[in-house]
Amino acid sequence: MRISNAARSVGSRLVMIGILPTLTEADVHEDAMSGNERYRVLNEQIFAARGEDMEIAIEGAEPLPGTPEQYGQDIDREETQWAKVIKASGAKAE
Repeated sequence: MRISNAARSVGSRLVMIGILPTLTEADVHEDAMSGNERYRVLNEQIFAARGEDMEIAIEGAEPLPGTPEQYGQDIDREETQWAKVIKASGAKAE
């Protein structure tokens, strides 16, 4: 809930973007990270900026807040918002 509050404090919100069904605790540690130095530095900077450890809950499905109807309305708003951005950018689907 703290991360949701933090996102709201800067005018943002969290959305579910997918699932990682094969992710296990063994996959979430520094040795599992790419050997590229920039990822180690990025990881250090993210944790330094947070000022606290991060806890990742991987026990199973995380319910979305609200009703299915509210979720649908959220998706509709996101599509409207991003359609304007995409049109203004001139991006085209390949």
